[in-house]
Amino acid sequence: MSLAIDEQQIQSADDDGSLALAHWLAGPVGLQLDVLTRQYLVFAFALEAAARGSLSAFTLNQLSTATQTADCARLLAWLPAQPHQSADILALLSQLCQQISSQEPQVLKGRLISLEGGDGSGKTTLSRQLAAKLDAIATRALGGAGGASAGLRALILRSEFYWHPLPELLLTAAIYRETLLHVILPALREGKTVVTDRWLDTLSVYMRNDTAGVPPSIIEQAYDILVADVAPRLRPDMTFLLDLPYDVALARRTSRPVETGKLDRNEAKGDAFHMSVFGAYRALAGTAPRFVLVDASQSESDVLTRLLQFSRQDMDQS
Repeated sequence: MSLAIDEQQIQSADDDGSLALAHWLAGPVGLQLDVLTRQYLVFAFALEAAARGSLSAFTLNQLSTATQTADCARLLAWLPAQPHQSADILALLSQLCQQISSQEPQVLKGRLISLEGGDGSGKTTLSRQLAAKLDAIATRALGGAGGASAGLRALILRSEFYWHPLPELLLTAAIYRETLLHVILPALREGKTVVTDRWLDTLSVYMRNDTAGVPPSIIEQAYDILVADVAPRLRPDMTFLLDLPYDVALARRTSRPVETGKLDRNEAKGDAFHMSVFGAYRALAGTAPRFVLVDASQSESDVLTRLLQFSRQDMDQS
């Protein structure tokens, strides 16, 4: 079943990600998603469209039919009139997440290592190299499962789309959930080590950074609900925070080629945003024993050597 939204309407709405998301959700790839992941995405669509005033009965009815689940239809029907200001959103989100929390706990024998840091810190390259040295599974939180998650990653990073904070948080959590279900959990069940480029700490740093008019309390509570349920009881065994001076990271970002010919939506955010991200990561360094602060201003080979040293030492002690 496909959603009857005119392609020209989508193409003309250059800044309206909700229409593109609705079209994608009702397409062949979107309909194959896990039910709970779909509910996150339907919720994200409804909040984004309502915030823009572009939510119509026609679109809701079509999308409700395409979801093929009563739960998704209920999510859409319960949407408050002012979603970004309403505590009802938190109640609805909590109710949705309870379906995930109530699932059987996982028996996981493997290890999860995450690399975190601002843009330009080198985490993408280093996560792959570290995984290769450890004979581990390499993935990334945003789109690491390929297929549907890669399509959603491309959607959320399109520079022409502006996403309001709560829909962006839900959409990001849905992509993370796909990586969790299809890459991380299967590997950990088999006793393998997984090295991921970003994990839940990215949500904390990036999503709490710019509330864009949404009450901070709503963002904080929504974040806490989602983090507890995207990966229940699952935290990395070790998290490397790749730290370096912001001017060094900026020079690296501006010198590397841009694959698409233009910056994605996060890359295009200004210096103030990226500097605050670096500061937020530094603040995380002492919050839990799993965090290891690594000087990422050194050469790539030197940083990799340090990562290997800490990783193997931690494995020997476990």
